[in-house]
Amino acid sequence: MSKIPQSVSNFLNTPYQLSNENIIYFRTHGFIKLKQVLNAEVIAYMDLVITEEVNRLNNQQLAIEDRDTYGKAFLQIMNIWKNSDQVKEIVFSKRLAEIATNLLDKMYTTERAQFTMHPDKANKLIKIGYMKPTITNNIELASFASIAMALMNTDEFLTRK
Repeated sequence: MSKIPQSVSNFLNTPYQLSNENIIYFRTHGFIKLKQVLNAEVIAYMDLVITEEVNRLNNQQLAIEDRDTYGKAFLQIMNIWKNSDQVKEIVFSKRLAEIATNLLDKMYTTERAQFTMHPDKANKLIKIGYMKPTITNNIELASFASIAMALMNTDEFLTRK
């Protein structure tokens, strides 16, 4: 595949409108299932180019029966977008970037407001773990920590129904 089809590109550059209810749900639950983010044509194209790229980059030589449990369940190839302009155009599309930005920006604003009102909660959050942060603005640090936790919750985000 050399170039992303114009109809796919056009769709990926069309904004997706999030409602206030979407943002509140994401803030409350840490995940959201959005409908019609991608259409059938985009999904089919993504399946084609991502599968093609995974097959090209796959360096797993063991037969499936010779792999450990993890190896049987997953084929992990990192940052496919770095190797494929088509995958990069999908991953960095305006549509997907705006969804992530809008959800996380609203979440950050809300978290910051909450931690400003309740600095004790910010202090409690940043004490979790063994690393001692060098940043002295606990409200800012706790706000970004909340965003990081939402981003690292991707497995639940993708598997919840």
